[in-house]
This record gives sequence, C-alpha cells and structure tokens, in this order.
Amino acid sequence: MPKNICNFNGCNRIISGHEKYCEEHKVLFEINCKEKHRHYKKFRRDKREQSFYNSKQWKMLRDFIAVKYKGLCIWSYLIEDNIVSADVNHHIVPVKDDWSKRLDIYNIIPLSNRTHNMIHELYKKDKEGTQKILKDLIFKWNGLGGIK
Repeated sequence: MPKNICNFNGCNRIISGHEKYCEEHKVLFEINCKEKHRHYKKFRRDKREQSFYNSKQWKMLRDFIAVKYKGLCIWSYLIEDNIVSADVNHHIVPVKDDWSKRLDIYNIIPLSNRTHNMIHELYKKDKEGTQKILKDLIFKWNGLGGIK
C-alpha cells in the first residue's frame, strides 16, 4: 500500500497514500473546514442564492442526486476509475450564470471536495471546455452518449 507524509506543517507522520493528514490533524482540518463553511454561509452576499440552497426544493433534489449517482464522485469514477464518495453537488452552469438551471438534474454533478476544487481551477483556464466534459460525464452515466 502506498505511503504518504501528513501535510500538516511540521508533522512527519507516515500515513496511508490516500490520506492527506494523520488522524490528529485530520480532525483539526475538518473542524477548520466546517468553520470556514459556516463563515462563508453567514456572510454570503447573494441572499437569493443562499435562500435557494436552504430551500426544501434544493434539499430534495440534493437527496435525489445522491441516490441517482449512488453517492459517488462521478469524475473519480468515470475519469480516474476510482470509487470516491461525493461531498458536493456542483452546478455545471453556475446558478449565478443561469438561474433557470438551478434545479436541472442534468446540470448537477456530484463531486468529492478534491475534485470540486480541481474543477474550479479548470474553470479558470477553460470554463466552457470543462463544462462540456462534465456534461459528457452526466450523459455517459445516464446512458445518453457523451464520452466513449
């Protein structure tokens, strides 16, 4: 099994190659992430968008997506041939760009946090191209064509 070193500053503990932090620092990292998320939600400027993410419609759709995609990160499964749990439901065309697609099941793809961050970096380089890849993954999963 591959090995790794904890990414926390100065920690040199050997860990599994699939982990980023040792058990001690993983807890600190998770607490920090939750706190950042709470702060983000509290001070979010777009109240309409925040209201949508708190709505019953979104929560029901989010649960539906989890079942439809079996809780998997679709990118990891179809591109990397890896089984990874999804942490977020990503709007391929952001809600800010097209409000009408906020509840479109073919505009939402479940991703892991790692993949979600990577997708946002790819958006900075080639948003349209990345969106096409994501849409193709959705179509492939649903048996509608897309990537072969």
